[in-house]
Amino acid sequence: MPDRWVGPPKTTPINSPWALYVHQDALYIAMAGPHQIWKMPLDESEIGPYAGNGREDIVDGPLLPREPYRLGFSSFAQPSGLSSDGEWLYVADSEGSSIRAVPFDPAGEVRTVVGTSELPYARLFTFGDVDGDRRQARLQHALGVAYHDGQIYVADTYNNKVKVVDAKTGAVTTVAGTGEPGASDEPAKFDEPAGISYAAGKLFVADTNNNAIRVVDVATKKVSTLTIAGLESAKKPAAASAGLRLASPNEVAVPAAKVKPTDGKIELAVELKLPEGWKINKMAPMKYKLEFPEAEGAVVRDQAGAKSLSEPAASFTVPLEISGTGDDRVKLGFNYFYCQEGNEGLCKIGSVLFNIPLQIDESATTSQVKLQHTVE
Repeated sequence: MPDRWVGPPKTTPINSPWALYVHQDALYIAMAGPHQIWKMPLDESEIGPYAGNGREDIVDGPLLPREPYRLGFSSFAQPSGLSSDGEWLYVADSEGSSIRAVPFDPAGEVRTVVGTSELPYARLFTFGDVDGDRRQARLQHALGVAYHDGQIYVADTYNNKVKVVDAKTGAVTTVAGTGEPGASDEPAKFDEPAGISYAAGKLFVADTNNNAIRVVDVATKKVSTLTIAGLESAKKPAAASAGLRLASPNEVAVPAAKVKPTDGKIELAVELKLPEGWKINKMAPMKYKLEFPEAEGAVVRDQAGAKSLSEPAASFTVPLEISGTGDDRVKLGFNYFYCQEGNEGLCKIGSVLFNIPLQIDESATTSQVKLQHTVE
């Protein structure tokens, strides 16, 4: 067993590097694929892991074991963004919805600034949109970080917000964003912001699904959209949805449903049939998204996008506003998190996408479409 897992930079395989940070004479790399932080001296003499045992998890501890996957050492979960105060390398650890701190001192230990490292289980399945004390605060798939003057600014990607974390206490506060996906400056709305940088009292945010750079004034919290002369923004398709990415969904083709509106609405009734001994994880927020493959139809199109359920559940309903009659088609997709019953039960993630042909007809006998999916 080698003492150090390093090799020549041009011949050593790397896997999904997502962010870079230069500190003194070394380049630090957020290596999302193996769930590690890597390091390469700027003289390009070698490259290899610096922190993380390779297990996907949110665990604090010493930087690196001699053998891969050894317990008792730090673990990351798809590290994605990097920043620093000169003493610590701050990491947006996206799959664990946590902000981690990695010491530049090789004798130091990785710690969690805010996140789920202190939970006894389900660390990768516990996330949300909660400000406050570090023990209660929750992020959701944060991809970007930027440090300035004791504060870690965070692109809280799946919450569609920009937040700030106190580097010492871990307290979290929303800086900008309502939480709903959108592109407006007032009220401020983002659509999966992913990159963030600080300069001259302002935050520059890569607002991914809006194909835009947004500017947040740190003092006033006002948001604007950066205009680049001569550059025309890419346009979204009319029926695009935002705010939620499905994790390799099971696609379910639904037979054409003939329905009539009641008070201008129809209803999609979803039922997940979980395996015996399993239950929905109530600690993991659930969202659904609506897509419309055609640009026009009987279902009102401004309902496209992602919305949160008030409480995670295996059965829920989605109302759809109707503006006419005739044939139409809608797609309903969502991720769900389910666990074996018992405090130490295994947890899993699933995803489903229903493809639903509709016949909106006043002569129909029901206003509800039943959607069922059996989880195997």
